[in-house]
Amino acid sequence: MKSLLFGLLFSLTGTIFGQTIIDSFIVDGVYRNYILHVPTGYSAATQHPLELNLHGYTSNAAQERAYTQMDVTADANNFLVVYPNGISNYWNSFGAGADDVKFLDSLIERIKHSYTIDTTSIYSCGMSNGGFMSYTLACLLSHKIAAIASVTGTMSNYNLSHCTLKHKMPVLDI
Repeated sequence: MKSLLFGLLFSLTGTIFGQTIIDSFIVDGVYRNYILHVPTGYSAATQHPLELNLHGYTSNAAQERAYTQMDVTADANNFLVVYPNGISNYWNSFGAGADDVKFLDSLIERIKHSYTIDTTSIYSCGMSNGGFMSYTLACLLSHKIAAIASVTGTMSNYNLSHCTLKHKMPVLDI
């Protein structure tokens, strides 16, 4: 009976009450996974910002989620936040190894396909190696990324030589 009432309420209001989705998909023959938090105020009738929250080296999505407590901020400000996992607790922000840019680009597209996302408000933030990866996304996905924030990660020499910005990129560097 509860599920019937919830289904009816959802169909009438178009609102999802804050939820967490753990999912995976294949990129270049490798399962890649992530944790997605949909805010309590989500409505399919409204466009919502999307924040990629990238873990540091040796960390993972669940630890980043617990450390940053970004779900609380997402609920208070009505945006979706996704915590993807790098391969072996690492982001390839220097151009060698797994194609993490392809993974994160595919992840953005996957979320856009399932949720109403404001495509002008897609952001990336990260800690350490996740900060380096945010700079990489700013350079290589600037047609999708609106701004980045990095804690203890900087722009690498690799990014300096491969950066092709499509717009001025706001950056918060801590």
